[in-house]
Amino acid sequence: MAVLIGVATRPQFQDEWSYTTLLDSTLLAAMVRRLGERSDQQLEDAVAGGTTVTEFYLQIPDANESEELSLFRSIIAALRTVDGQHDEIQKAVTHVMRSWDKGLQTEIADPIQAEIIRLVGDGLYLAAMLGLPQPDPELHRQVVERLRP
Repeated sequence: MAVLIGVATRPQFQDEWSYTTLLDSTLLAAMVRRLGERSDQQLEDAVAGGTTVTEFYLQIPDANESEELSLFRSIIAALRTVDGQHDEIQKAVTHVMRSWDKGLQTEIADPIQAEIIRLVGDGLYLAAMLGLPQPDPELHRQVVERLRP
């Protein structure tokens, strides 16, 4: 993509750049939707096994094994590289994130509590994506206990 950015500034390549950007956006948006489908299935399986939506949302992703983290890193990088031409990707990411919100809001009557859980879960996911140190396991367990409905 970096090579295309340099080439796209030349007028003779504007049409190719638009086509390539559209193709990349379409593929990345499809990947985001697939990530959402996989996450939805994982959540459904976890809930069927007795895990609450809150517990699922607050689990710490394994940064060493998670294909989802790698995919999400790629999506974030792509969103930053396509220079504002990422409506389809942004819509797909927003749709996936809002679907997770709905699960929390369905399980938790208090919208403030649901939002706190969402923000904590997002922070755990972001920390794993960035390779930051994970919280102490005992402290993490206590956080989940406190936030569980």
